[in-house]
Amino acid sequence: MKINKYSSMIIFGLILLVSLKFASATLNLPTEVTFDSAIAGSAVKKVFLIQNPNESVSEISLSHNVGNIYEIKFYDGSSLISNFNLTVGGTKNITVKGIIPASLKVGKSMIGKVIFGYGNVTQTIPLNVQVKSTLAISKVELNGKTDGKFKMGKSNKVEVTVKNLGNVTVEDVEIKATIKDIDSGDDLDEESNEFDLNVGASEEESLKFKIDSDLDEEDYEVDIEIFVKNDKVLETSRTYEVDRKKHDLKIKSVTFPSLVSCNRYPNLYAKVENLGEKDEDEVVIKLSNSVLGFNYKKSNIELDDYSGDNSYQANFPLDLTSTKKGSYQFLLEVYREETRLEDSKIISFQVKDCVNVGTKTSPAFSQNEIIKKLQATPPQVIASATKVTNAPQDNAYLILLVVLVGLLFIATILVILVLIKK
Repeated sequence: MKINKYSSMIIFGLILLVSLKFASATLNLPTEVTFDSAIAGSAVKKVFLIQNPNESVSEISLSHNVGNIYEIKFYDGSSLISNFNLTVGGTKNITVKGIIPASLKVGKSMIGKVIFGYGNVTQTIPLNVQVKSTLAISKVELNGKTDGKFKMGKSNKVEVTVKNLGNVTVEDVEIKATIKDIDSGDDLDEESNEFDLNVGASEEESLKFKIDSDLDEEDYEVDIEIFVKNDKVLETSRTYEVDRKKHDLKIKSVTFPSLVSCNRYPNLYAKVENLGEKDEDEVVIKLSNSVLGFNYKKSNIELDDYSGDNSYQANFPLDLTSTKKGSYQFLLEVYREETRLEDSKIISFQVKDCVNVGTKTSPAFSQNEIIKKLQATPPQVIASATKVTNAPQDNAYLILLVVLVGLLFIATILVILVLIKK
């Protein structure tokens, strides 16, 4: 049977009508329903709107697949609802209520779906819970002040106070503080011990950090994180400035041997840094020892402020060839504006005589003493051998014994001569 173009159009129209029929039966629903800012262990409710955009729909069933522990119920106003009707263009506000278990973790999670059914159509939407922490960060201080500053080269203390605003005790609370990029570009972090917080109680924890003495940024960020049973529930951040002086020259490092022996021309290296807010263009580095009569100086050194080219390494070649063995000290000093002392350091070292490792040691006995000891040995051996021969004399036996003793004597002489030559 042939299908003409009119038949094709009729079939297409029927399919379109069926599609529109099913499309018209679809309700307008929200993409999800979420209990916002829920507190674990507390009751929650949420109101959401549905709409029927097309033809009337009757006997719409309303249900869910959420676990019984949540005690989910639907209300139309103050009345429980499990089914309803909607006319064309009609809308309805539905209230969903439940109980959030105390064990539910902080954060957003889907606990199930809300299910609408009518005719052969089923529509579902996710039902979520956004659990907020009952803990609150009530105070953050650096070195005892809310606007504290980092102290370079010293121990710094970050103090964090946490309060329980909920109606249940929170167990296994932990505080972590992280100072970003402060350790030569790396983070520094410290954690508190775990503790419990009763209802309405507060806990203050102090976290100590040893800060480097050459920070090159104006300020650094501190991240505060609160964990409950190893799950992060809260976080915040603060930014603190570095406590700097206008002028702050420091001796960063010194390289010099603690023992001077064979090499009497050592070099002393000293690295100096400007950690202050101001550029320095008249820096002087002095190295001196009044006992040895040394007085060296590096002058006209220019250093940018802490954020620029702020370091200089001085090299002092030294001649200690005429220095007697003993203990000595160098005084290293750094000045700004040529005469204003900024930093100093004592370098201690010892001078000892050079000892050649390859020197041969003398033998325990001289050659003459060894020969004398060797010459004194044969009679004793012969005597002891003679004492053994109390049996009837046998000439062959005696000859053999004398030969053996002679060989032993010769071998002993050879061994001693080899030892003397070594």
